[in-house]
Amino acid sequence: IFKNDFVSASRHSVEIVDTAGNIVLSSDINYVKPRISVGEKYFLVYDLAGYDFAVYNSFSVIYSERLDYPISYAYMCDDGRLMVITKSEDYRCVVIMYNKDYEQAYTWKTNDKYVFDGVLRSDGSFTLLCASVADGSFDCVTVSGNMGSEDVTFSRIYKDTMGLQFN
Repeated sequence: IFKNDFVSASRHSVEIVDTAGNIVLSSDINYVKPRISVGEKYFLVYDLAGYDFAVYNSFSVIYSERLDYPISYAYMCDDGRLMVITKSEDYRCVVIMYNKDYEQAYTWKTNDKYVFDGVLRSDGSFTLLCASVADGSFDCVTVSGNMGSEDVTFSRIYKDTMGLQFN
């Protein structure tokens, strides 16, 4: 649900249908595993394990990008910021956060944690749910920080447990 309309994404299209059943938006895509993340102002459609994502308002695509590495998760903030989780040549996990102008504003990289879920808030703060392996066992870890600071805080939640999603 986006602004009281229904949003759907298939492998070949993104559609917004209003409560009367009228198609408000129809946009062609070519995604293998489309996923949707909805904020108050915009919604994000990304190709899970693919390279592409796009930000939409009620009428059109307002930003799109193709990354060099596959997307494992993405999140649309209520104010229009977004977070995309991918990897790079040198890092197993790269979290890219974009400001409201869709410029890369913050990047967090790691080789010893894998991010499963994340939340980006309108004040620029974020929390990531990660798994980490140490001494042969899994740790479920949260990473918290702010786009305006290089400082992050790590908190271990559970030992020998892997969290997959925030509630």
